[in-house]
Amino acid sequence: MYRWWDGLQRCYPDARTINQQAYKRLKAACAEAVRREAIAINPVDVRDAARRVETKEKYLPEDAELLGILGEVPARYRALTSLVLHHGLRIGEAIALELKDVTVEPLPAPWMPRVTVTVRQNAQRITDGGGNHMEVQPPKTRAGFREVPIMSVDVPYFLAHLGLYVPAVDTPLRLATGIRNARLFTATAQGKMVMDTSYRNVLGNAKERAGVSMDIDPHTGRNWLITRLAEQGAHLKEIGKLLGQDDVSTILDVYMKVRAGRTTSLMDRVSQSLGGDCNGRK
Repeated sequence: MYRWWDGLQRCYPDARTINQQAYKRLKAACAEAVRREAIAINPVDVRDAARRVETKEKYLPEDAELLGILGEVPARYRALTSLVLHHGLRIGEAIALELKDVTVEPLPAPWMPRVTVTVRQNAQRITDGGGNHMEVQPPKTRAGFREVPIMSVDVPYFLAHLGLYVPAVDTPLRLATGIRNARLFTATAQGKMVMDTSYRNVLGNAKERAGVSMDIDPHTGRNWLITRLAEQGAHLKEIGKLLGQDDVSTILDVYMKVRAGRTTSLMDRVSQSLGGDCNGRK
């Protein structure tokens, strides 16, 4: 067992979290074998493998950085970028979004129409003998099925996209069971499903032009939105419903961050509640 674990660490030194997950699943499988009396004892017991993996702290972007990216990304991918960076969709969820999943509800002038997207599926990059392709799959958990209201400040991106960039014909979508034709919300100029790797290149170029941190990636938007929602007083169940995340501990331990200067502003509010101003004067 130690030989297996040491080999795993040597072969995949940058995949410590995945290595530990593999160890935990193997240990659980052997525990079940013991319970069924298939083996006498559980041989999976490596102390180092059970230690908590220290992961790199995810970068929490400033609002201006995300707006800078949205201003530099090609117009065809602006609504997609809004979904990922401002609304917390996973990149595969945003890529797999279909036209029927986007609802526009007109409101009386001067109000902006209300836009809602319904997440029903995810696109996963699959590598096989024929190369790479995106395969459409259902969400991994029930929480993945959800409705996400689009912030009014981003609604113009969606209205412009609906008018200019929705493909004119259906796109063949690859599923585990075969092919299904559907009208995607976002597609390439050739009408094909966007590859996640291609979109990452688009996002990387936009980051360079905007002059923002290169640590921003498609997953960063989940950190930003969870933190912003918490600052607005949303409780964990509400945050989980919007993000499609039913594990509260993951929201707290992985995604939720503290913005620079936030603690200072909070203490200023406490001071004001006691009758003082921001400088401590009464």
